[in-house]
Amino acid sequence: MQHGRLTEFAGSQCSLQVFRDHVGIRQNIVAWAENVEWNWPDGKRAQWNKRYWNKGMPLPGVSVSKAVKEAFLNQEKYSIGCYAATKLVMIHGVLDYYARIKKSPTNLAEIERRLMANDSAPLVRIEPRAVWAFEEDFDASELWQKGKLLEMRYNIPARNFVPGDWGYLLNTDPITAKKIGYEGSNAIYLGRGKFDDYYNDHNHSYLFREKLDEVYQWGNKIFSRRRDMDKVHPLTERDIEKLEAIPKKRRTYHGYAGLFLAIITSFSECSLSLKGKGTASLCKGNQHPLNSSLDKGTFSWGTGKNTEMPFCESFKHLAA
Repeated sequence: MQHGRLTEFAGSQCSLQVFRDHVGIRQNIVAWAENVEWNWPDGKRAQWNKRYWNKGMPLPGVSVSKAVKEAFLNQEKYSIGCYAATKLVMIHGVLDYYARIKKSPTNLAEIERRLMANDSAPLVRIEPRAVWAFEEDFDASELWQKGKLLEMRYNIPARNFVPGDWGYLLNTDPITAKKIGYEGSNAIYLGRGKFDDYYNDHNHSYLFREKLDEVYQWGNKIFSRRRDMDKVHPLTERDIEKLEAIPKKRRTYHGYAGLFLAIITSFSECSLSLKGKGTASLCKGNQHPLNSSLDKGTFSWGTGKNTEMPFCESFKHLAA
């Protein structure tokens, strides 16, 4: 799959089909992310097609699959931020795979059930709350809340992307990071060294360094490449190297872009082994194993102790 990203499938229910699902879901996520062109709200309220949605929630009688699919078929009717956009792509990539490609009503129904569980809000908390533990206002009591569709994993080597990964680049400029929509950039890795461009502001994709540069330039009040290209402050090779590096201490990250990596697996009983320091197990049921060796950087979770953990983390689909 990728150097440093060894994935092992084991157990009585694991098979070549599980691996095919794993790859197929990733491919489908990339396929739907490649050519989207939603509108950017730029600090204003998000807009959704009112025939299917009420502020990010499907209308009564509209299935999750139908509502999410509609956001891709009529993109001009949506004005959404990159967080909502990323979740739509991840969700649709999975739902569409089981509906259209694998044609598995059982798996499809299970995914829809999970997304609507408890709050009937399919876009809410598909990832575990711990993903956002770096935020200043993070509520430590929510640290162990699981995601509906994704689960966090540790010890993925930095800059080790696999197509279908969900990444997050943190805006560390103290001024523009307070501007709604510019706190950071959620992005999906497309392969071939490219990340998505949800709003077609850069010909549908960014190279990794271009994506770093995009977020960095927000600090120079450059929020649109189409409109403000002449105002861009070119970065030197040394600047790029600093942006790519992982901070030694999590709380001293000014001038860096932080990354969260994603691993996507199929919905069956399997084990996941990550090459490098420590391993993480993908367990049957809704267990939440965190048996990795945690090492890169520290920050407090409000427990009175500093907990060691890597700055680069990962998501994966929960095993059924």
